[in-house]
Amino acid sequence: MMLKNCCILIAALATLLSPAWASDEIKPARETTFTGVCGATLINDKVYYELSLYPELRLGQLALGFDVTLHWRDGEGILKEDWDELDDLANALRYLRYAYSGARPLHFKLGALDSATLGHGFILGNYSNRRKAEYYKRILGAKTEINLERIGVEAIMGDLFKDRIYGGRVYLRPLRDMKLPLINRLTIGATYVTDTHPGEGSDSDETQALTAYGLDITLPVIERLLEFYLDLAKIKDHGDGVGIGMGGNYGLNLLPLSWNWKIELRNIAGDFIPTVFDAHYEVRRPIDWSGFDPDDRLKGPYAEVSLNISDIFTLAGAFEKYEGLDPNLHAELSLSESFFSSLLSRRASASVSLDQRNTDRLFPLRKKSGTVITARASCQLSGGVDLVYSLRETYDEEENPIRTSSLATQIRF
Repeated sequence: MMLKNCCILIAALATLLSPAWASDEIKPARETTFTGVCGATLINDKVYYELSLYPELRLGQLALGFDVTLHWRDGEGILKEDWDELDDLANALRYLRYAYSGARPLHFKLGALDSATLGHGFILGNYSNRRKAEYYKRILGAKTEINLERIGVEAIMGDLFKDRIYGGRVYLRPLRDMKLPLINRLTIGATYVTDTHPGEGSDSDETQALTAYGLDITLPVIERLLEFYLDLAKIKDHGDGVGIGMGGNYGLNLLPLSWNWKIELRNIAGDFIPTVFDAHYEVRRPIDWSGFDPDDRLKGPYAEVSLNISDIFTLAGAFEKYEGLDPNLHAELSLSESFFSSLLSRRASASVSLDQRNTDRLFPLRKKSGTVITARASCQLSGGVDLVYSLRETYDEEENPIRTSSLATQIRF
């Protein structure tokens, strides 16, 4: 409870202090947008009509957005489960954000968490708080970072209304005052994340908390372009893991090109899961530990890379392989409206991602537990009206599909 209260306190202080830390040299630009969606979506194997309104306001580095959504069926009326609790009203807040992750001295975000990371992501990386049973609903979470010259704090809560998943990372730059090159950039961090009820909302009777903690050391060699790091982590009542790697991100001023990359060598126990709180944790939880052998010791590489060309084309992938096991694979492709504007006479966009565990290939698709598919496509019908299709599909232990999809009309005002 103490860590949870600290997370709440950090988020509250960040919200209160942010106006005082804003630079006087930046003149905030105000921007207001309003979009809406009407159409149909599939919820628990039933088709519902859907109406959503998305007002947004940006003022300098501060941004605020709402998501007011109604679902209904003929003969049944409005889906009351969307609005029958206090947290449902609060979840109408799509996001409240100040600056972006990594900004100094402050970044915070309240709202849906789509890609939250602590440190290098060895414990929590690209975490999304969307739930399997209610993926169509937004969850009000929080992610805050205070990044000062010698010390920094990151805090995260998956759901502000439920005492379930929360954690944080504290990091120090103890040699900052030394005049030795490279060494004075050394950063030491400690991370703790726990899920107090991993079986909540599932068919499992799992009641034991899932807790992971660890230490990390980072040595930036070339600003943003190259850093070396070491991660040590332990899952309570299970195994431990070590990751040694290097990575960086860079953008070219002369070309509209940027990329992120990371390469690691890992040595983990058979019952340790690197990045146990990942993008699909809420879909896969609770973890079935029966297939993990604590007496095993696994060694192998991990690599990830993403390439962005002028915010038009984004390609990302990840590869994880241990001796004697099939690899885990991830692939993602996004094409923005700018990409299609040169090919079509109307507005359009598309994105698709695929995750597969313990497979030797991405295609043909293996429909089994651990596979997650997401897709989204939009096309302009006329003026400010777009047709939008979304899909998310996973599979249970019997290889039966669990699908959430929607087809809607989006209106831009």
